[in-house]
Amino acid sequence: MLCFREFRKEDEKAVVSIVMELEKFYPSIDKWVNKQIKKIIQKEVECLIVEVDGEIAGCAISGIEEKGINTVKLKTFYITEKYWGCSFGPYLLNRVVDFWIEKGITKIFVTFAEEEVELLLNYFKEYGFLLDGIFPYNYRKEKSEYYMSKLNLFDSLDKTQFKDLILKYLFHLRGYKILEDQEEYCIVQKYVYIKEAYRTLLFFNLNKNNTSTIILKKIKELMKDKNCSASIVVSYYPLDSFGVPNIKVIDSYDVESFFFPLNLKKEEFAGFISTVQKNYADRILYDGKQTLLDADKKSLRKEKVFYKYSNLPNAKRGQTFLFYESSPTSGIIGEGKVKEIVLDSPQNLYNRFNAKGILKLSEIEEYKNKKGQVMAISIGKFVKYKKKIPLKKIREIKKRFNPQGSWMLTEEELNKIRKEGKYPYPC
Repeated sequence: MLCFREFRKEDEKAVVSIVMELEKFYPSIDKWVNKQIKKIIQKEVECLIVEVDGEIAGCAISGIEEKGINTVKLKTFYITEKYWGCSFGPYLLNRVVDFWIEKGITKIFVTFAEEEVELLLNYFKEYGFLLDGIFPYNYRKEKSEYYMSKLNLFDSLDKTQFKDLILKYLFHLRGYKILEDQEEYCIVQKYVYIKEAYRTLLFFNLNKNNTSTIILKKIKELMKDKNCSASIVVSYYPLDSFGVPNIKVIDSYDVESFFFPLNLKKEEFAGFISTVQKNYADRILYDGKQTLLDADKKSLRKEKVFYKYSNLPNAKRGQTFLFYESSPTSGIIGEGKVKEIVLDSPQNLYNRFNAKGILKLSEIEEYKNKKGQVMAISIGKFVKYKKKIPLKKIREIKKRFNPQGSWMLTEEELNKIRKEGKYPYPC
């Protein structure tokens, strides 16, 4: 049996043992953990436990920083080596982050040893954490500690507010100087104490009709004219990578991930409703609160990839996927943010997403269209609603809704559904 739960007094010895596995990075951690246990027992600090068949497999210790401004530190986040590869970590981290966001916390940060960079840097990036600094001699001589943080913005913004948001939260607050500010682009430079301080071009794509070819041509001309060695395209709309080493892309999906629960208003379709069978939905929307049997534990190793008939021509990256759970639930139970949409043959999709999806090849083939193609939807952040939205209520919002099909939603319709489901964040 697997479950995610709060700390109990009888967990003390096991938690200390787990934390002590990090002693190689933090020589004085024995004194620290004993102080934290007292704070956990006194409810001054939060501790979430991963339990597998009666054995504690990991824990997350977090608490409010007294010297910070509405800030929480993720003090310890660790899964024992025996359970590495089981993907318990993503569910544990989701629980911790969501817990503090629902309490209105603005900033969550974590630090880790330089030996853990390859393991943790990209991992935390997936959950909206950005690298803010590297601190040498922080806990050990001739070793560095890496600092990452996530800012939680409780707002819903449109295109007119997008540029100011990016300049403030992604660049100014993270040590960049704005050298030039034009309507369509900016030139920024990182504050550093060595000679190499590169000029970077920021290009803002606020025109949904701009093609990749048009954008790339403008960027190359500007980089040459402004003597910039690199460029970042920040797009209000979904945008694929250009495949050019010194030109990076940050689109609306990325921005909403960085600053979740921030919502960027969609001009046409904000999302869609699609039906999911209950056994499928339970695994896709597993939030770590219910107990899983042994047979279902393997599903935690999989990221969220949903396979369906290709009946959503207007579905795009960054939209919201609303999960309508079939009978006997017959209602919307939650949502996920669309990370990627791929239309291909079952075999190609299986080869690509086998480590992420939770269906067998024979099950994927059941969703083929006349051309032999299946739609695969990769899902990033997911939220389980606090209240189920029944079919009758859905039809009051989305007229003539039929669970047998997939239905696109406007921003207004999505917000009404979220309110009915008691979505815990601003919308």
